[in-house]
Amino acid sequence: MNGSFENSMVWLVGLMAALLLGQTLLLVVLAVTMRNWTNRMGVLAEDFSKQTAPLLQAARDVIVESRQRISSTMENLDQISNISRKQAERLDGILGDTTERAQAQVEKLDHLVSDTMARVEATSEAIQKGVLTPVQEVSAIIAGIRATMEFLTHRSKKTVDRAIHDEELFI
Repeated sequence: MNGSFENSMVWLVGLMAALLLGQTLLLVVLAVTMRNWTNRMGVLAEDFSKQTAPLLQAARDVIVESRQRISSTMENLDQISNISRKQAERLDGILGDTTERAQAQVEKLDHLVSDTMARVEATSEAIQKGVLTPVQEVSAIIAGIRATMEFLTHRSKKTVDRAIHDEELFI
């Protein structure tokens, strides 16, 4: 058994040596493949870097230029805002002044209309008292004289028609 055990052991050691040799070869092939792949990836990275460098530089330039334009635009908007604010304040002052003046003129107009109405009423009363009242009095005196004259001239000639007329007036 010793012989067969030794034989088995030699066989196993040989098998292990062969497997280790195969593993070593496999690792060498893997290392070479990785090196080639790393070299290719390095070349691709360099090519990519070379191709994208102008694009990145253009993007940087656009960003710098945009910053300047945005800054300029913001300054312009700030100036426009200040000018608009000043104009709005000025317009507010003008409108306030105009409103005050218009209110004063409306008050003056109201007083003028009130005074005119009072004068029209006073004039109307004066005309009433000075002209119409004497005219009415004269008219009443004339009516009285006429009635007296009719009475004196027609005293005996009262007709039936006149009597009916007088009675109708009392009804």
